[in-house]
Amino acid sequence: MQSKQVQHAYAAKSGQYRALSVWEKADNGDLIGSLTLPLPVGFVGGSIGIHPTAQFSQRLLSIKTAKELESVIVFSRLGSEFSALRAFSDRRHSKRAYGFTG
Repeated sequence: MQSKQVQHAYAAKSGQYRALSVWEKADNGDLIGSLTLPLPVGFVGGSIGIHPTAQFSQRLLSIKTAKELESVIVFSRLGSEFSALRAFSDRRHSKRAYGFTG
């Protein structure tokens, strides 16, 4: 199964589709995002040790552990979702791109 398919299956595991990300407003006004992904993250072994792009990415991001790689994945995904939330909150964009009139 592809990663996207696994994510969709995980989101619907309860029989009802649920968001993988949750956004909350902290008491101090900060926006806090959390993400649940069924994604095993490997950092050593397999092709990672010999794949030049994987090695370059590890050096570029100064990643030393699987936990750090997980953080990069989560921050990237949450950033992308935040961007989509921002776009959907703009009525002009929503109407133009999706025909929403709300």
